[in-house]
Amino acid sequence: MKHCIIEDTSFIVATIDSNDSFHADAVNTFRELISRKSRIKIVIPPLAIYETIIALTRKGVSHWFR
Repeated sequence: MKHCIIEDTSFIVATIDSNDSFHADAVNTFRELISRKSRIKIVIPPLAIYETIIALTRKGVSHWFR
């Protein structure tokens, strides 16, 4: 049985933005989740994707989606 993990905007932003204070923790957590991909399903709601784009744009991190 797979377990679902729902990602929120703050986690996604911290994973992408290397200046975020939680960046290292978020990247390590994401790597751990990926290593268990056979047992988990990562869910990112569409609204979280939109919020992530807005949050990163406001922080000046826009190079990743061009």
